[in-house]
Amino acid sequence: MLACSVALIQTYSMKFRRIKAEESFEYNLLGVGLIGCLTYHMLLFVPSLETVVHSMIYSSVFEKPDLVPREQAIRDTANPVSIEELRGTAMLYLVKCTLEVCQALLQFFFIVEASRRGPCCRNQARIKPGRSAIVFLLINNLALWLMNTFEFRESENQLLLHRQYYGIRTWPVITCCFIPLIIFFRFHSTVCFAQIWSKLYELH
Repeated sequence: MLACSVALIQTYSMKFRRIKAEESFEYNLLGVGLIGCLTYHMLLFVPSLETVVHSMIYSSVFEKPDLVPREQAIRDTANPVSIEELRGTAMLYLVKCTLEVCQALLQFFFIVEASRRGPCCRNQARIKPGRSAIVFLLINNLALWLMNTFEFRESENQLLLHRQYYGIRTWPVITCCFIPLIIFFRFHSTVCFAQIWSKLYELH
């Protein structure tokens, strides 16, 4: 997210140019992946927020045997966890989902913005402002694409909190629908950054 902000600031002075029809199609494809990425992280955000709120409001009720909220059922699974650990995990996912959503939106905006810009003079084409940030974003998205690809098979068995919230049958459907879109978003972002890296500083 910081790299996207730096790249936006550094390329802000470059002039706009007209986009081609195939470039707008690439934005549509990237938008599909963005929607999947945002939806998946919002689905992670909701149960995490509910868990944090419930654990804070009903912390004194958890020890009573006659009142067992939804989160207490996780204690009865094969890997029981305490309410404090559950709250800490939920708060971590709240922060993670918030950062993921902000980063994906800012990255999409930068890709669309940078694809429409070009150098306004020879000096700017020689200096290449923002190129190091673009390289960093390219490598970062490539690493995230590889990580998400290799973790796809284990995603159904991870995230105990969310699997308990949505159900054993619903959670695999969610992961099978949205994880491939996240993988596609990261891969297509890598391709877009490679194109930006090669075409952004060409004089027309």
